[in-house]
Amino acid sequence: INFSIYSSFVIFLSKEFKKWENFLAPEADVINFKQRDFLATEFDRQGQKYVLGMKLGHRPQSVDQFWNSSEYLMAATYWSQKDLRDYFSINQAMRSTFKPHRDLDLHLKLAYGKNFKSSYNDGAMMAGGYLADPAESEVLANAKFHDFAGVSYSDAYGNEMTSARAQLEYELWKVYSANGGLFPIFINEIHPLIGADFLHAEKMLIDEKVVDNKMLISGYAGLRFFATYFYIAPSVFDILYGRILNQHSSIGEVSASLKIEARF
Repeated sequence: INFSIYSSFVIFLSKEFKKWENFLAPEADVINFKQRDFLATEFDRQGQKYVLGMKLGHRPQSVDQFWNSSEYLMAATYWSQKDLRDYFSINQAMRSTFKPHRDLDLHLKLAYGKNFKSSYNDGAMMAGGYLADPAESEVLANAKFHDFAGVSYSDAYGNEMTSARAQLEYELWKVYSANGGLFPIFINEIHPLIGADFLHAEKMLIDEKVVDNKMLISGYAGLRFFATYFYIAPSVFDILYGRILNQHSSIGEVSASLKIEARF
């Protein structure tokens, strides 16, 4: 069974520059991290990550505009690890959202990552699982560029990875007041989701067998809930089922993802 346990402390500096509907946000991060996973079960990998990156994008003023948003993300990382070889990695992603209809969103994403090394015992890129609210950009140092519905996180790994996603999201129900639930949780919106993911990784765990250089396509469907906790903490909760489509396999994955932001 593949597993990954990761903890970190992050210091980051970011500044967003805006010009009309376009923006640029350079970012510098320093991270002290500790990680244990199936690649090195006898010890924790620990050290520092130094990240230089940026977010470059377009946000229209009208929320109903057909070309709703686009964003390019890049993170160049230097890994300095105790008792292990240091190395350099880069991750890039391009994602866009289009609105064919007022209540319908089409999300597209393409991502590529590479570690500039050949071994796995000093770390690897990992993919799998599904992240709530992918349109929101986190700190680049801890961002997961390669989510994939249909397999668990870390079941796909390697030093080079390509992933893509196409997702339709429909606004089924929208409540403009806090009457959509019971205290302390108020449901504001419910969105059905349907989509397909593509992933190419050097190693994948499929039906308890490790296969090399595999390309997978998965399909998934589920629901996204926008809610508020205690009137101050907006959240996004996704629950969906994904299944690999181009592989004769018994793999099917139920994913749940929750993101909460406290605002005071």
